[in-house]
Amino acid sequence: MSKIELKPCPFCGGKAEVSFVSDKVPYVLKKYHYKYIFAGCRKCGIVTPLYNAFNKTQSPLKNEANIEKAKQKAIITWNRRADNE
Repeated sequence: MSKIELKPCPFCGGKAEVSFVSDKVPYVLKKYHYKYIFAGCRKCGIVTPLYNAFNKTQSPLKNEANIEKAKQKAIITWNRRADNE
């Protein structure tokens, strides 16, 4: 899968990044830590919805595929703008 670049934040112009939910993300339940991925702006704090990157079977290969799919979904969501067709 080709790598898609993140657009700057549509609100403040800050640099966006894709991250796992972790203990550094405030106000998110611990059960979501390291199981969900989102894209967001560090400068103003706006984020996408959470995307599931966890596989119930615990298979490392399936988890890798799920993580990549979740990252791609977060990036596509982040890059969506009102003027997109």
